[in-house]
Amino acid sequence: MHNTIYQTQMDINTISEISGIKPHTLRIWEKRYNIIHPQRSEGGTRIYSDEDLKTILNIQLLTQYGYKISKVANLSPQERNEIIKEKLDDETSNDQYTLFINQLIKCAIDLDEINFERYFNQCIIRWGFEDTISYVIYPLLKKIGLLWEIDNISPIEEHFASQIVLQKIHEATSLLPYPVHSDQEYILFLPENNHHAIPLLFTNYLLRKNDKKTIYLGEDVPLKNLLKVSGKGRFKKAVFTTFFIFRQEKKCIKTIEHLLNNTDNDTMILVGGEINNLHALQRTFIDNTRVKTFSSIEEFKKITLNSNSEN
Repeated sequence: MHNTIYQTQMDINTISEISGIKPHTLRIWEKRYNIIHPQRSEGGTRIYSDEDLKTILNIQLLTQYGYKISKVANLSPQERNEIIKEKLDDETSNDQYTLFINQLIKCAIDLDEINFERYFNQCIIRWGFEDTISYVIYPLLKKIGLLWEIDNISPIEEHFASQIVLQKIHEATSLLPYPVHSDQEYILFLPENNHHAIPLLFTNYLLRKNDKKTIYLGEDVPLKNLLKVSGKGRFKKAVFTTFFIFRQEKKCIKTIEHLLNNTDNDTMILVGGEINNLHALQRTFIDNTRVKTFSSIEEFKKITLNSNSEN
């Protein structure tokens, strides 16, 4: 077994959010079937470890595939892993996305690069690159992120998974021809103090794949530098594309206002993010047709490609 650098401690609500198993059900599994063994804090609160999480993810998958919890409780960890391995190889199994997401989470916890790459490549072969990023990698990173919101430790596992994903996106993009005759130019950037590059890189891949010209400025772009790029008349029908994260609303609104004031009237600004984080922007720019927001890959495709892309 691979050694985990940090042992994360999670409460029952965090475990429930990551696994999708209700807290009441987790308590039953513990008391009635003795299948998980959380520690207790001095105040009596259940504390779950990385190993507990991996066990729960395996149990969740097996019950999802029709195994009764009473039978799962009698299986050894090795027997559970063997059944899951068979399911991974069976392309007709239901909810394959969840199956691979859970396996990748366990690989990230163990910093197991070999198997992380193997499962990642299996997904690409099975569903194609776009769907793998959209339906496996995004949910994976969101679940891993939940682990680190509850702790003050360095998010090693999140960095581990992110770097592999970034490498895959770079590799896939490098294989695409650069568009020569594009009617628009997409300038992609992340504002200052935003280093979450995966969504931006993936939108760059989608645009390039669909013959759209992109200018990729990357992450942590100072506003003063962005204004030098955005000067009026510099680009024809430019589309500035960015993302912002929680608690960056004021900075994002300021960036958009500066872009609106310093670009031509045919310049569009696309802003992506979690739907709950977009409300302030939508209220501020509700009457401005140059600003559009999106909270999913599907919405981004509708805005930029005007069609549902195929893998």
